[in-house]
Amino acid sequence: MRRVTIVLRTCDRERESRRPSRLGYTKPEVLRLCLSSLARSIRECPHPVRLFIADDHSAPETRLMCRELLQGIDASWSTIAGAGNADSVRYVFEFARESLDGLIYFVEDDYLHAPSAVEEIITFHRWRQEQPASAWGGSVYLQSSEAVIHPCDDPDRYGEENAVPSFVVAGPRRHWRTVRKTTFTFAVEHRTLVRFWSCYERAFHLVVERFSINPIYDHIPCFAPIPSLAVHLQTKWTLSPHVDWRSWMR
Repeated sequence: MRRVTIVLRTCDRERESRRPSRLGYTKPEVLRLCLSSLARSIRECPHPVRLFIADDHSAPETRLMCRELLQGIDASWSTIAGAGNADSVRYVFEFARESLDGLIYFVEDDYLHAPSAVEEIITFHRWRQEQPASAWGGSVYLQSSEAVIHPCDDPDRYGEENAVPSFVVAGPRRHWRTVRKTTFTFAVEHRTLVRFWSCYERAFHLVVERFSINPIYDHIPCFAPIPSLAVHLQTKWTLSPHVDWRSWMR
């Protein structure tokens, strides 16, 4: 079975605009909580997984903390060229295109993961590939051999401005719905990264999803779990509904 690669972007500095809004946690605390949950999820996953960390010049004590949390995990570390969100996105996308294959899970460092998250992402991806075309009820969109997985049931999908019709699929362990918007935390096959490279490349210049990666989901489906397998620890408005996310903390 081919290994899955998780590509995690880390930075212990907070953007000025977000300093008051991390649910009472500092950015280093968010990084520690989220990395700990991801490490736990990797350890509990029965599938072979490797982790690559692209760090944006975090403090030495932060890097040491990360290494301690990742003991026993197949992990490697690199410092990005340049600094900032755009340079970080460019670094991981170009690295993945040139050096990786198979399923790649790009992760931002403020996503808290359920213990089963990594396993369920991989399981759903492989389960979907095994389904016959007839399983999708005649939908050409769902029959695509390619798909993206976003692990978070974003709460803004349930507001008036963002509510759109979705397909709902009964997966192996939970329901999954199609979505048309994600952040830069998503799982994608290498072939899809290459095929839609012009979309990913746009993020090098403007790190805004609606102008870069979201148009991809007009062509191939993107699935998000119900309930969520990861929670965005950014503000109270980004917390996924109906999950006990505090129980995922260690």
